[in-house]
Amino acid sequence: MQRHESLRPLSRDHHLALRYANRLVALADAEGHGLARHWSDIRLRFARYWSEALAPHFGEEEDALPWEYLDPDWRERLLDDHHRIGTLFRHLMASAVADTGVLRELGRRLGAHARWEEQELFRVFQERVPAGALARVAAKLAHGHERLTDLGWLPPRLTPN
Repeated sequence: MQRHESLRPLSRDHHLALRYANRLVALADAEGHGLARHWSDIRLRFARYWSEALAPHFGEEEDALPWEYLDPDWRERLLDDHHRIGTLFRHLMASAVADTGVLRELGRRLGAHARWEEQELFRVFQERVPAGALARVAAKLAHGHERLTDLGWLPPRLTPN
């Protein structure tokens, strides 16, 4: 299904979230290949991604989407996912030493969440929400929807020495 124009800014964010999620899982799998040496940098980069892209994205989804057209369970799932990802982010920020469990779980949850929104939630929005309400979403997202466009905030790839 072609993504409705009003949801495309959020879909672009999901593409970046999937890249980030994959990198986090790869970092967790690279334990022993310099992960500890890069831990501070990884945390700093994720903090930037969180503050400049992911947290604002979560807020837009929670506030700009027309939830009144969907069963409340859809919004509850979204809010629960956002809460769980936020909790993992706080654990990552609090970890002074490399924690592969947090990295892997954060990457896994972030990726699963972005895929769920793209494959299920946005499809339901496009099927159930009237065109006028979707147009209002586009207007809300048009203001201040600037995201990190380069991938310089991605953590480094770690490979065996």
